[in-house]
Amino acid sequence: MGILVVLEEDLHLSLRNSNIELLSLCVYGDGTKVNRVLESYFESNGKHLSGCLIDNDLVGLIGIEMMSESAARLTHISVSLSQQKQGMGRAMIAETLSHFDLQSLEAETDQEAVGFYRSLGFAEHSLGEKYPGVERFRCVIVKGSGTEVNG
Repeated sequence: MGILVVLEEDLHLSLRNSNIELLSLCVYGDGTKVNRVLESYFESNGKHLSGCLIDNDLVGLIGIEMMSESAARLTHISVSLSQQKQGMGRAMIAETLSHFDLQSLEAETDQEAVGFYRSLGFAEHSLGEKYPGVERFRCVIVKGSGTEVNG
């Protein structure tokens, strides 16, 4: 599977035209909130939204916010339902680490997804119940820590 990093301007057009539902898979809220999140990527120099194309179809999204020149926070990751469980999330994270030459990447997630990050070599730390009945986790991977994500 080849990952194509899509230029943000081109991705913006693609999302506007037909693929906003892909972003809505990882943004909780109504269409207004999804649109606000999308706009935040294109209005901020420190945020980047990349896409994964298969046969010219946008099937995956990954968004990051730069915390420093070599560290970022994963803000959104989404794979179309028909492409899930096929290594696309892993490949997008590996490509993001490489493309932005990141030394570290962190993500906040829930119990349902923490195993995904663990399988990629991220270290996990419980943040406790940030919301009633929902335990959250901070997951971090550091380049050179002995576990590298390979697409």
